Amino acid sequence: MGIMFKTEKDLVSCIQQTFTGQQFDLLDGDMQSVFTELNLGYGIADMVLVGHKENYPERKNFLAYFDISLLNLIEKEEVTFDDIVYITKSPEKKIHSSLESLMSEGFVIYREGRYFSHKKYANILTDSIAIEAKLKDWKRALKQAYRYKWFANKSFVFLPCENLSIPKDNIHLFKKYNVGLAGVSKDLGIEVIYEPISENPISGKMSIALNEHLLFQGNS
Repeated sequence: MGIMFKTEKDLVSCIQQTFTGQQFDLLDGDMQSVFTELNLGYGIADMVLVGHKENYPERKNFLAYFDISLLNLIEKEEVTFDDIVYITKSPEKKIHSSLESLMSEGFVIYREGRYFSHKKYANILTDSIAIEAKLKDWKRALKQAYRYKWFANKSFVFLPCENLSIPKDNIHLFKKYNVGLAGVSKDLGIEVIYEPISENPISGKMSIALNEHLLFQGNS
């Protein structure tokens, strides 16, 4: 029996130490970055590993989720300011601020009373893996990890190796929801029990939100 984890924080720290400075062979990309305690609105992921292109585009403004939603709207059709107010049901001040950010980055232009898409959004993400780590409660971990599929190509549950027997007996649930399962040991490192199939994130807007975090981490 290896050294056991006392807390989830201890478990997450061990996982992070294993990945830091290494190439995670389940992840594609020229470069790799690691986020911890990342909140994109679908729960707080213990860790998100991202593969990405090496070059970062020059950007001044971080796009929040509302900005991304507004950009998505304008990319689909030209709209007036009144259209945006009607569709989003948002305060005019918030809309003005978002439009200013989008126009200053060149994503949107204003002409003859309407807003048009002007420049394509540059996504440098090539792959992403979200991780939910738990000491024992694998059912809750599976539920949370499934939610991360909204923005990640793959999602995993990580548990201490000594607590894998029951999840292994229920591996059909991980396969059903296409969520990976892995064990962690302080002595032996990480053992992948089930590797999920890589899929496009459920939400393109949530994937862009992850890309925004990557861009502004890289430019900080």
